[in-house]
Amino acid sequence: MSIRICSFDIGLPDLPKRLQRDTNHVASLVAKAGRFSAFDATATPDLCKTMDRIERLGWFECDRESSPYPWITAILTEAGRAALRRSE
Repeated sequence: MSIRICSFDIGLPDLPKRLQRDTNHVASLVAKAGRFSAFDATATPDLCKTMDRIERLGWFECDRESSPYPWITAILTEAGRAALRRSE
């Protein structure tokens, strides 16, 4: 018998609330992971708003087709790279 443990998040819901609202912090974690899950993006109202903001700003190209649900591949755009460089 084998046991398989799966986690469907990259840790965003575990962030303190103030960091869940920090667009640059959340974007840097998504960029580092290269993906996020639907559960990450909707875990709290703060994360939902932050992820919506990141998508509206065009910081990532989100590929919902190449990864199995609930994963979404997140490719950092030039606009996203520039924004994260400014925040360093």
